[in-house]
Amino acid sequence: MAQTQNQLIYLDYHSTTPTDKRVAEKVIYYMTRAFGNASSTDHSYGDESAQAVKKARQQVAELINASPKEIVFTSGATESINLAIQGHIAQQNSPSRLIVSPVEHKAVLDTCEVIAKKGLAEIVWLQVDQQAHIDLEYLQKVCQQGANL
Repeated sequence: MAQTQNQLIYLDYHSTTPTDKRVAEKVIYYMTRAFGNASSTDHSYGDESAQAVKKARQQVAELINASPKEIVFTSGATESINLAIQGHIAQQNSPSRLIVSPVEHKAVLDTCEVIAKKGLAEIVWLQVDQQAHIDLEYLQKVCQQGANL
């Protein structure tokens, strides 16, 4: 965070960003008034929460031209990373190759290393320079060799 003349400038929008006031109002309502577990639909609190999640899923699906069934809400980046990578690996019939940049987010690196230790995938490490730029010639070679690296 940088400070200039009593004004803070936040430079980590990859980590978190301010919440739109309209979204914050909805969240506050569901955190303070309609706080039921959306998976517990045997009471009105759960019913209301379940309907809100269903509506949100539908709205997101419409925004990105997807089916509501394809929308999965997670608690954050690490959970999303694990779900995406491990979900993909679980669908494979044989060990896979994961092509990974060594400067990836720690959650990506940790997830890939666990998968490799379990023998479910081989990690192919990309090459990067001192500025963390990927060596594009090496990437092209890795992609051209496909599963035969």
